[in-house]
Amino acid sequence: GGQHLDTAPVYSLRGGYSFTDRVGVEAGLDYSITSSRLKTDKDIAIFKYGVEGLYHFMPDKKLVPFVAAGLGGYNMSGPSALVSRKT
Repeated sequence: GGQHLDTAPVYSLRGGYSFTDRVGVEAGLDYSITSSRLKTDKDIAIFKYGVEGLYHFMPDKKLVPFVAAGLGGYNMSGPSALVSRKT
């Protein structure tokens, strides 16, 4: 089943730190307010957050390929229990 949400702009804030040329970390927060197509919920706030560790393969090149692994989650809050959830 779908979430019955309309599309809406997403606002993001991200920051990172490099411990060495090859190893770094990045954290981010995304926020959006959207509308539900269900009659019980109209305005839904969505927060997505996470942190990732990064490994840069060729840090001295102009194009720096990397691999990232991390954890994240999201909160959805609306007027009813049909939409409000944390994952």
